Amino acid sequence: MTAPATESIDPWPPHRQANYALGVMVVAFAFSFLDRVILSMLMLPIQQELNFTDVQLALLHGFAFAVFYALAGLPLGKLADTISRKHLIAFGISIWSLCTAACGLARGFGSLFLARVGVGIGEAALSPSAFSILSDYFPPERRGRAIATYQLGVTGGAGLAYILGGLVIAFAQSGNAINVFGFGELSAWRVTFMLVGLPGLLVALFALTIKEPRRREVAVSSPAGNEALAGWLRQNWRAMTFYSLGFASINVAFNALIAWGPAWLTRVHELEPAQIGFLLGAVMLFAGGTGQLLGARRSDKLFARGRRTAVVDTGLLCALALIPLSIGMIVPVLGFAVVLVGGMLFAACAAIGHAPSLIGQIAPNGLRGQVSAIFLFVLNVIGTGVGPFAVAMLTDHVFADPKMVGISMTITALTGAVVGAILLWAGSGAVRQSAERLAVAVEGEIR
Repeated sequence: MTAPATESIDPWPPHRQANYALGVMVVAFAFSFLDRVILSMLMLPIQQELNFTDVQLALLHGFAFAVFYALAGLPLGKLADTISRKHLIAFGISIWSLCTAACGLARGFGSLFLARVGVGIGEAALSPSAFSILSDYFPPERRGRAIATYQLGVTGGAGLAYILGGLVIAFAQSGNAINVFGFGELSAWRVTFMLVGLPGLLVALFALTIKEPRRREVAVSSPAGNEALAGWLRQNWRAMTFYSLGFASINVAFNALIAWGPAWLTRVHELEPAQIGFLLGAVMLFAGGTGQLLGARRSDKLFARGRRTAVVDTGLLCALALIPLSIGMIVPVLGFAVVLVGGMLFAACAAIGHAPSLIGQIAPNGLRGQVSAIFLFVLNVIGTGVGPFAVAMLTDHVFADPKMVGISMTITALTGAVVGAILLWAGSGAVRQSAERLAVAVEGEIR
């Protein structure tokens, strides 16, 4: 089998221009994930001040963000296929940055829930546009690494959130408040939301400096509107179903750890907040970041050799690795537990980090924003929404013991890994057919 054709009539954009756009996207995604994940490290002071239950915290971390992120992503993904993507990205960054800052002014569950909804809606504008714009900057054999580099924002943003959160909790435990001009004395966790949110407005300005690339393979995707998307989904529903649900299940394992890792280390291993922040931050940055890059490199090499299911194959391998690694949260020895958790982050990020690059191999250009939005809808509703909530329900209502959070995390992660492996294995053939169908159409356009 020969490798798919990657040259088009026009040359691809210059490397410097493409790498600049990628750099801005990485920073934007890092800020989005920092704003998204900082809540998990601030759960303790929030819970102490506002008397929230574990289930309420899970709803704030998962449901409030994930469901509205996913719902808003569908119309925003359609806009990404029709209007300037850089303007859409800048708009989204501005919205989520202001809403993150507003989290610091919340007076109860309702107001904090609404602010988290705003964060989700704003962030929904970023990834569909980013995946689309990067697919027009990088050819298929480099696309996996480009998407994985963009997704380094996950590990960078989450790692920074853990480190900052640990320091904030340590400060909050001192009993000191911070005087903020115009707002009076505020708790440290409230000021943290403002400090991590407002700088995003500067990132929004940088997004406007990106040059909008020409949309490629437009002849293949000339039909527009809902009918074109519906027709593509009818033809490719099997590939899309197994692909989306498979990686979403892996994302359950990832988000169970992301959301409840700090609580697990506090309740079970009795670490101090600053220790937890630096420990999880370092593991996320090193193990997660390395996993993203190596997973993408493996898939790109396989794709260059003609393996059209490369992304799914890598995801399946990582899901299988997650099954034994998921016991990390029930290992009593801290050092061994951290090694296993690092392995979990490596495997999960190696799978999910470049998973969206497959969209550029199965969906035509004019539909990539919408297909990305559908993929992210499934990924976030199941992974970000169900994962943290399942852990909280098991801890609160099955075990009824906060110190059982590690077992709840293991059950949730193990289930996600097993289901993900089965789905990706079952959908490999359908993904290959969809990729070959699009490759034939693109080659016909070039000729």
